[in-house]
Amino acid sequence: MVGLATAAKAGDLSDAFAIAHKSLVLVKAAGFGSGFVVHSSPESSAILTVAHILGERRSAIIYLNDDPSVGYAASVLKIDKTTDLALLSVRQGRMVPMILSTNVRLGGRIAVVGYPYSSLRSIAEAKEIKPSLQDGVVRLVPPTGYSIEYSATTYQGNSGGPILDVVSGYYVGVVSHWLKNVHGAYEAVGPSAIHDFLKKSGFDIATMEYTGKSR
Repeated sequence: MVGLATAAKAGDLSDAFAIAHKSLVLVKAAGFGSGFVVHSSPESSAILTVAHILGERRSAIIYLNDDPSVGYAASVLKIDKTTDLALLSVRQGRMVPMILSTNVRLGGRIAVVGYPYSSLRSIAEAKEIKPSLQDGVVRLVPPTGYSIEYSATTYQGNSGGPILDVVSGYYVGVVSHWLKNVHGAYEAVGPSAIHDFLKKSGFDIATMEYTGKSR
């Protein structure tokens, strides 16, 4: 487990979703995608997402609390196209961060949470966006921990959203692709890659406090 933020134990799918939903955001940049809070202070918050959503842009618009009527400007703190991770900063504090777990169990039950493109259709009709929740299992964990493969159905727009461990409520990966690979599984950025990326972005991994010493 990484970080000192408080998270209730999940144990079932609805509890896991309740935990993730508090941290979930919609990201609009070169395209639409998902993201989630990994650190928050009284003044600002850090959002983890994937780099390909940004394209060549150095900023994005963030939508919070399923509300598309108010967008918040976010700047890029760090981007790594090799791992397809990006960290955004938004001047909106006191949000609920998620906790990274490096304990990924083969066959463990996981869930994908995010804003698929189909959810954007509800903006004009209901003036809100609705996240989706799909469950599955971990199918492959390479020795490096830099990626994981899983079975939960993943849609376009889910990219950047968290892969949740249903038992703990912590996240163990970030959705990177919405198409299945040659093994018939979906792929996500794994916990080791996330751990290293956050450390290089200037976070004290033990406390998830931002030191500002980006590498």
